[in-house]
Amino acid sequence: MIYTTATAIADGAGWDHMGSWGWGGMMIGWVLMAVLVAVVAWGLLGNIRQHPVNRALELLNERYARGEIDSDEYNERKGELSR
Repeated sequence: MIYTTATAIADGAGWDHMGSWGWGGMMIGWVLMAVLVAVVAWGLLGNIRQHPVNRALELLNERYARGEIDSDEYNERKGELSR
């Protein structure tokens, strides 16, 4: 009988369905996926939480630049936004 790669795979000669890493490789994959999901969620939540304050500061800067408010009012409102 000629022993080919297909025969080796069919016989299960040294092959398992998880490769050479076994269950440990699968667990590493789960941990890395959980870390990736956590990093993406942290980035999205951080961006959502910071956006209103940044937009308010932008509007305040625009009003000050147009001369609608004076420096005292600008500094007071900027201090309130940074809290």
